[in-house]
Amino acid sequence: MKFIVDTHLHIYPLYDIPKALDKMLSNLHRLGPNAIRAACLTERSDCHVFDELRDNPSSEITHRFDITVNSDNTLSISPKATKVSDSSHSNSNQVHLLPGQQIITLERIEVLALNTSTRVSEGQSAKDTIKSILEVGGLPVVAWSPGKWFGKRGKVVSQLLDCFSPAEMALGDTTLRPYLWMTPLIMRKAKSRGFKILCGSDPLPFPGEENKPGSYASIIEHPPTQSPSHVIQNLLNSGTQITAAGKRGSLIEVFSRVLGNERVRNK
Repeated sequence: MKFIVDTHLHIYPLYDIPKALDKMLSNLHRLGPNAIRAACLTERSDCHVFDELRDNPSSEITHRFDITVNSDNTLSISPKATKVSDSSHSNSNQVHLLPGQQIITLERIEVLALNTSTRVSEGQSAKDTIKSILEVGGLPVVAWSPGKWFGKRGKVVSQLLDCFSPAEMALGDTTLRPYLWMTPLIMRKAKSRGFKILCGSDPLPFPGEENKPGSYASIIEHPPTQSPSHVIQNLLNSGTQITAAGKRGSLIEVFSRVLGNERVRNK
């Protein structure tokens, strides 16, 4: 069974959220038309979009999308059928949305907690952050980010590979790593030791980034299972092969996005 999963998805409250959902659906459908599609929402501590989609979606969202709350606390989102004959097409474009968090550690490293609705405190050491994620049943991912795997922080990431096994954590790749850049040494070493590399779109928090959701993802071949959340929950305990789908940005595109993010941050 083939799954395609965006494992580093942000949908910020400042977005045109219906547009972001539409792009998530269309991009993942383009990358995996015959796959089961899912996205792992990795929300900052000040964002609660998953809860809003589950409990109180706006009328604009419910007018355009069908949202089903599943028993495993995931959401199934599909475009609303406009005609009876459109219903099968709507179901075929369905994406399963999983809850999760992006955490900034004491060392200013980004760690993702996938497939958990329990929030982990920020400001802990990277090691303690990963332990906390494991305690609440999440999947910890140390996410690559521009400039954050060099120097002292690079040493911290390398040390995490010695503190935890491939069955306890993964590394993350994103569209913010230019496609002409060579694979980082830490990532190469981790892969050779059996750590999985998970791919995600990693949209930034400023308008215009709504096009990114679902643009970079992981293709996961997994035995038949009940749900994408089961795949993520057991991903590190299996010999499942993971490959990248989609494309990271060019150097110019990445520089422009990072600069745009800095402009918004400094306002």
